[in-house]
Amino acid sequence: MKTKPIIDPDFRRRWSLEHDHCMACGHDSKQWGRWLETHHIIGGWSRSDESTNLLRLCHRCHQLAEGLQVREGGVVLPVITLGMQLWLKRLRDPSEWNPDRLRELHGSALPELEPVPQLFIDEWNRRK
Repeated sequence: MKTKPIIDPDFRRRWSLEHDHCMACGHDSKQWGRWLETHHIIGGWSRSDESTNLLRLCHRCHQLAEGLQVREGGVVLPVITLGMQLWLKRLRDPSEWNPDRLRELHGSALPELEPVPQLFIDEWNRRK
């Protein structure tokens, strides 16, 4: 059963300031010049501003998480699926990982956690 989302733009802004790296590729907005954006893992009508439902992503990774096709260096990058987004949340923000609440927001079973493709892991390791 779906529960009501929490809409709190002020909280989302404060949360965003505490997360200064892309949770997918590790880009730091200050160091690498990529804008960071806040992505809702469970979107649509269930788009809740709870920390468990938020990911910080650079613009490129945010587009990929939204299912958009992105080309970089002549190569089409892989989309960041919901399973990958859940994997990233658990790995990069474990204190805010709450699969039960995400399941409530989603209104049904969540997909299996799915590691992101190696290219994102390689980028993360180069940045850290």
